[in-house]
Amino acid sequence: MLAILLDNALKYSGGPEGTEPVDLELHREDGHALVSISDHGCGIPEAEIPHIFDRFYRAQGSSRADGTGLGLALAGEISQHLGGDIRVESEPDQGSTFSVELPLRNREAGDSAEGDEPISSPS
Repeated sequence: MLAILLDNALKYSGGPEGTEPVDLELHREDGHALVSISDHGCGIPEAEIPHIFDRFYRAQGSSRADGTGLGLALAGEISQHLGGDIRVESEPDQGSTFSVELPLRNREAGDSAEGDEPISSPS
């Protein structure tokens, strides 16, 4: 899921050859891992945001990069399967930020299956 979001951010980052930086943030909050990936690319028109997680949907401006319209649909499905949520904030000609919120397991609370390692690292 994160590979899909990073690949998209790199494909759509601004500049003549996609040379604008991509920002990645990761932090823990209220028992969740929060990951945000931001690009400085073409952005997504507001009217198209409700459709970008639909299979085979390609937003306006997406023709500047190769793709089938499956990446975000798969990322959304993976996020749901993991009990998480994926959101997007975007401004045309400014870029997009995709944020993923995933629940952290807590071994002490018995949330992990036997043999699973906790997702969170020690504080």
